[in-house]
Amino acid sequence: MSMLQTVIIWVSVVVNSVLIILGICFAIKVKPNVVRYARWIYWFGVANTMLCCVVAFVNTINATEEELFMSIFAWAFSLLGIMLCAIYLNYKIEIDGEYLNYRGEFGKKHRFPIKDIYVEHWNHWIMLLACNNKRFSITRYSVHGEKLYELIKNNKNTNYFVRIHKAIAWLSAFGGAVCIALLGIILYNMITDVNFVEEGELLDYAIIMSVILAFMIFCIGVIVRVINFEIELREHTFLYRTAFGRTYEIPYKDVKVKRSLSGKLLIKYGKQRFYAPVIAQNFYAFQSKFEDQY
Repeated sequence: MSMLQTVIIWVSVVVNSVLIILGICFAIKVKPNVVRYARWIYWFGVANTMLCCVVAFVNTINATEEELFMSIFAWAFSLLGIMLCAIYLNYKIEIDGEYLNYRGEFGKKHRFPIKDIYVEHWNHWIMLLACNNKRFSITRYSVHGEKLYELIKNNKNTNYFVRIHKAIAWLSAFGGAVCIALLGIILYNMITDVNFVEEGELLDYAIIMSVILAFMIFCIGVIVRVINFEIELREHTFLYRTAFGRTYEIPYKDVKVKRSLSGKLLIKYGKQRFYAPVIAQNFYAFQSKFEDQY
């Protein structure tokens, strides 16, 4: 048996042993003041990992170096199950007196006063919560999720602004930076190396650079949109600020709205056309103003 075969077998055994031990410690019994995802998510991840590792194990025994591809592929696919287990273990909401300690799927922690948390949206599958311009969610089948709902169900929304999350702007900034780097590399090589573009390839490079430039402009547009876009909810009107910074005060009763296939609100006010993206915070509070039009 080769070194690679030995490594695959031992890694499979160790990974599954660790997942089962963690499951016994954290997934079988959840403390009464802790909210976690449904337990089946964790055990589904364990089952996926074990199945993939068994396939890898069976294909590894007495396999030649060329036949180890299936084992490596199966073991790599087991990473999906490991990811589900990691998401379950990371995600945690702890009720700590008058505060809520929230830890997201990727381990980032927040602490919120329970009195300031409100239900932004609630349907048959997910409850979307918000506090201090932060949004987080629990599924309907989360362990002890009903206890958290009882604590916050009567809290009122005191945030009257609809805004797009700044993470979208940071993601677009990253995409724009990558585009700038690619354009810079291509231009630098074209200027310093006269043989970089071979005969007949100039049109190809022009098309590639045009696509990169178009995507960079798109990223910049998204950043401007995120920074400028804002809807302020008032009693009888709302203030709508466009991506170019122009503000309109619009009465609720004078607009016609409808939902697009992607879920965003399409707003018609006279000859003007606006929209509100479903990913914006307080989108559902804004949507509730037009319930009589659905």
